[in-house]
Amino acid sequence: MRKMNHCELEEVTHHINDKISTLKRLLELRAVAKDPDKRGMLLKIEQEVTCINDLLDRFERYVVQQRDLLKHLKALEDFFHEDELDAHHMKDNVPPHMPKRGQHSNPHGGEQVAVQSRQPDAPSAPQVTEPPRKAQRNQIKEMEIITVPEFDNIPPYMKGRVTYDQLNTTVESINKAVAAKYKILHQSVKTLNNASRSLQQRFKDQETKETKGQFFIVEQDIKEFTQLKVDKRFVSMLNMLRHCQRFREVRGRRQTMAGALRELIKSPLLVAAIFISGIGGTFQYGFNISVLNSPSFFIKELVNSTCQQRYGRSLEPWQLSLIWSFIVSVYSIGGLAGTLYAGRVAGVYGRKTTLLMNNILAVCGGVLMLLSKTAGSFEMIMVARVLYGVNAGVGLTVHTMYILECAPKRLRGMVGVSVASFASMGKFTGQLLGISEVFGAEDRWIWLLSFSGAAGLLQLLTLPFLPESPRYLLLEKADKHSCETALLKLWGREKDPRPEVEEMLAEHAALKGVRIHSLMNLLMDQSVRWQLLTLIVTFVTVQLCGINAVTAGIAKQNLRYAALGTGLCEVSTSIFCGLIIEHTGKRVLLFRGYLFMAATLLLLTLTLYLQDFVSWMPYCSMVLIFMYIFFFSTGPAAVTAPLPGEIFTQSYKPPAFMVAYVLNWTGLFLVGMLFPLIVEHLDYFCFLIFFIFCFFSGVFVWFHVPETKNKTVLEISEDFKRMHQKRRNSLQSKLGSIHINDIQITTSTKF
Repeated sequence: MRKMNHCELEEVTHHINDKISTLKRLLELRAVAKDPDKRGMLLKIEQEVTCINDLLDRFERYVVQQRDLLKHLKALEDFFHEDELDAHHMKDNVPPHMPKRGQHSNPHGGEQVAVQSRQPDAPSAPQVTEPPRKAQRNQIKEMEIITVPEFDNIPPYMKGRVTYDQLNTTVESINKAVAAKYKILHQSVKTLNNASRSLQQRFKDQETKETKGQFFIVEQDIKEFTQLKVDKRFVSMLNMLRHCQRFREVRGRRQTMAGALRELIKSPLLVAAIFISGIGGTFQYGFNISVLNSPSFFIKELVNSTCQQRYGRSLEPWQLSLIWSFIVSVYSIGGLAGTLYAGRVAGVYGRKTTLLMNNILAVCGGVLMLLSKTAGSFEMIMVARVLYGVNAGVGLTVHTMYILECAPKRLRGMVGVSVASFASMGKFTGQLLGISEVFGAEDRWIWLLSFSGAAGLLQLLTLPFLPESPRYLLLEKADKHSCETALLKLWGREKDPRPEVEEMLAEHAALKGVRIHSLMNLLMDQSVRWQLLTLIVTFVTVQLCGINAVTAGIAKQNLRYAALGTGLCEVSTSIFCGLIIEHTGKRVLLFRGYLFMAATLLLLTLTLYLQDFVSWMPYCSMVLIFMYIFFFSTGPAAVTAPLPGEIFTQSYKPPAFMVAYVLNWTGLFLVGMLFPLIVEHLDYFCFLIFFIFCFFSGVFVWFHVPETKNKTVLEISEDFKRMHQKRRNSLQSKLGSIHINDIQITTSTKF
């Protein structure tokens, strides 16, 4: 057993002494508790000790709370430190323009408001949203700034050298002009000074039916309230903002028929250009289509007598019919050949020079026709018909290009209708001069066939007094001075050509470095796919709608006078269409024309069927034929011919015109060759084939062709993209919803 040392004994002694002291105090306290005088003091001490214990408990809880708060403050300090770092980073890297709350970065999202505000996209599914706040009466909408994704999606040819900051600076300047303008408009007249009152009155005068209830500004407002220069750079930035759907352009009040005529009359040289180019252009095309109807007997007689003199025998009826069919059809072959090279030659040598050289073919053809009877050679008639065909093919293409490029944008529809009007006038002139009282007699028919040479000679002598196409000079020759000089000559000194020159320059900038495209480029380029489809549908239908065969329902004894009547009807309605096209719009005329033609063909089929049963039914057929010609001349005939020059940019025009008029000549040839066979097998039910073409073309125009009235080529191209982009997005949305439903159904069947 271990012995304890001295220290351990002392600790035990102290411990025992403490316990004895504690017991003594407890005994003393017990004695005190029995003392009534000191019991009250003990109770008071007990209460104070209890209070102290409570205070200690509360203090402990407070310490715990403070420790928790300290932890939260530490975490908050770390959070604020991170925010401080983010703020410093944003300060160093934030872009100069930030989108406002609720703006979507999708460049194609949203729906444009009349001039410059854009509403957000509608939700794809029902959502719980707060009730919309009531808009303030004088709240001014601002154009949203362009986001970086939107700027990146702008085509490079449209952006040019414009930067992101420059574009948004323009947006801010336009917003400044809008705010300044409507601040004046919203004020009471009594609070304005004289200058502000004048401005307010001017703003109210600018209000039109199209701009009512919308925020809009005009060029004068931009000059009044901003430091912007309205130049070609500003126009290009407007095109970019329009591409991003920040605003839409309203081109003033709707032009009336009388207003368009007054504006046209103020440009006498433009009127002269319409007639001079038309005489040697589409007039030749229409004239040579109808001119062979009257002298057919004399030409067959010449063919027969020539073979009798050469070979000592007359031709069999089938041989004579074969030669006659070749004389008629070779015109289409020549026209097709002329169309194939017309666009390329016009692009290299110019529109005016091409038309001048083209007239040499017409003059040579007229000389051959004039000498054919004297020489006793029907081959000269064949060669002349080929030359006439080449002349008509070139004239049909280049005349359309030239006259559309000479016309101001506000008159482009009216001037474009003159292309169809001169074709109708050519047909009617050929029918009128072919009657026996004029040139339809045996001793005068060669003068009738040589009339095209005289028309070509007339254009050859007068065309040098006209200027070259302004668009050709600027966009393909880059000669701005010559372009402005040509515009001043054509439009007169009163009209300022600078706005349209700026639009041409914008197109020139868009096409800078782009060569004239080939036919293969046109067929393969996806960006002009819908324009090409529009071209194919309209030009195929204009020949296969039945206009060249609709007189088949007229009795042969009345055909001569009916042809004159239909020709006169076509000319008059074509001229009437030229007066209303700027008011109505080309898309409406095209759609309405095709559908009414389809309805008329159905009724015509019915009346032809009932002719053998009802005596007065042939008169109904005649009325329907005139109605059909009216709808054709006021719609497809007037709008289709100039269509390639309106929906294609300058680099695509030559191949576009080539495709258009190749389809035109091919359709003319096929109708001439196949329609007699179709009539032989289907009789009057052949018009149902034409009904199908008219009906489906009308539906196609309604769903796939935008309005082209008073728009530039770039605006029309953007409308094509926007129209079919919306349909593609809608289709994708529908397919997506179907796919989701399929997944939901599949999942439910598993359970």
